[in-house]
Amino acid sequence: MLFENFGLSLVFGIFTTVATLACMYKLTVMWQPYEERKRVVVEDHGHH
Repeated sequence: MLFENFGLSLVFGIFTTVATLACMYKLTVMWQPYEERKRVVVEDHGHH
């Protein structure tokens, strides 16, 4: 029983970690193009 609970908690912990990393990666990937676009807009503004 104890070993079974340990196995479940271990799997749950790994799943939670993977889910958190996936969310962070997705946010980073979504955020980077926005940062790039913002910088390009500022640079274009400076030229005019």
